[in-house]
Amino acid sequence: FYNLDSTDHDTINKYLSTLVSKALMELEHSYCLEIGEDNRSINPLTLGRISSYYYLKHNTVRLFSDLMKSECTIPELIDVMSHAAEYAELPVRHNEDQINSDLASQLPLEVNQSALDSAHTKTNILLQAYFCRLPLPSSDYHTDTKSVLDQAIRILQAMLDVSADQGWLVTSLNVIVLIQMVVQGQWWYDSSLLQLPHVQPYHTYFFRIQEKGSRNKDGSRTIEALPELMASCDGKFDVFSAMLDSEMSPQNIDQAFRVLTQMPQIEVDIQVRGWLKGFSQSISRPVNIRHRGGLRSDADWLPVHADQEYVLSISFRRLNKAK
Repeated sequence: FYNLDSTDHDTINKYLSTLVSKALMELEHSYCLEIGEDNRSINPLTLGRISSYYYLKHNTVRLFSDLMKSECTIPELIDVMSHAAEYAELPVRHNEDQINSDLASQLPLEVNQSALDSAHTKTNILLQAYFCRLPLPSSDYHTDTKSVLDQAIRILQAMLDVSADQGWLVTSLNVIVLIQMVVQGQWWYDSSLLQLPHVQPYHTYFFRIQEKGSRNKDGSRTIEALPELMASCDGKFDVFSAMLDSEMSPQNIDQAFRVLTQMPQIEVDIQVRGWLKGFSQSISRPVNIRHRGGLRSDADWLPVHADQEYVLSISFRRLNKAK
């Protein structure tokens, strides 16, 4: 089984030594550990800790280190994520390359047309189809999508740790957005109203409320996002139900409203601490984040010094109680 010539002590010892040495060399090549100059000590590195914490293969974290950069876009991150070694065993069955081609033609991001029989290309296609909420061609594809999503969060969390360790703010924020895309099952540019259960893209037209001074002929104003819908309904079921009663069953409307009322209303407060102009010591000053558009007045700006470190403190406070 182990291709050993014999089972004597020296042969087994040589085999195990070679096995351990090979494993250590692979981990070192993947930036997971560092072998000391004396060839006897082993020091774990950040990628090794990340790989161990999230139960990922060392090839995966090496891939992240090699392909991720300081300003990765979300499409680039989807491609990197799809190439994780954990997805290498995703089944691509007979004739599924043609099905993958048909699905890919309906997706917003291009995939490698010459690798439609690849497990990684199929992973990319399934993720995009999930974000687009496309109907899948068979029960096998539903099973495969579940398999992809079951591993997606820990893979993305590892990507976030790799990015944060490098100090890549843009990439880190985009990974966080991608995590939310997986949780909510929608693209980052889709309406947040789609986060409500049973709400489909065509339902967003019906989220309207009567308002004086509206430019619409019927005197209504279109509701664009969840916070706006929460404020417009103000916890009143009849207001919410009136928007959808001709489009949804009462049971679905009731479930969507319960989710809406359970969503947190968050107040954000931002302060800058450091040596500010006009002060002789380090102080904290609030940042005006309630700007409504247009040019900011001079009073909204905080004068700061060049080549000076400042601490940005962000606090969140939930305004409504969890039910």
